[in-house]
This record gives sequence, C-alpha cells and structure tokens, in this order.
Amino acid sequence: MKINGLTYLIVGIFVIITSLILDKFIVFIFVGFIFCIMGVIRLFTETKIDEELVKELKREDKFIETHGKDPSKFIKCKFCKAYNYPDAQFCHFCGRRIN
Repeated sequence: MKINGLTYLIVGIFVIITSLILDKFIVFIFVGFIFCIMGVIRLFTETKIDEELVKELKREDKFIETHGKDPSKFIKCKFCKAYNYPDAQFCHFCGRRIN
C-alpha cells in the first residue's frame, strides 16, 4: 500500500506543531520538516505518474483504432501491457522479447 503525499504533509505539520507546543521534543521539528518535504515530493511525482498513465492509455487506444478494433488480434506485452502485432518478436514500446 502506497502512502499518499498529502498524508506525509499532514503528519509533518502535526509533528512540527506538537513539537513547538511541547518544548521537550524540539528534535522532532526536523522530523516534521522531513515528512513535509517527502509529502511535497510525493504530491508532484504522483501527478507525473498519472499523466504518464493517461498518455500510455491514449497511445494504446490510438494503436487499436488505427490497426483494427478487435484487441484479440494483437499480442499484449506482459511487461508494459502494450498491444503488438501477432507476428512481433519484440514489444514496439518497451523493446522486450514477447515470446
């Protein structure tokens, strides 16, 4: 299970605020900042992954529309899930051997 970037951000803010209220836990301010930084990084990378997934799905749909509507005529790569011609030995997208 992946933890959402927003969760890291909220936990980081909570730890920072709690550390500031309780003077004994000043060291945890740095831990809170680390969680906040990780949350921001994860928020940006999650968005990038979603955009790449949408782009890949559009590419596959275009391939099927161009070469025929029936996906059963094609071989699906077990690594990247791209559709390939039945006589292809290598995937046209990731380059790995199909058979």
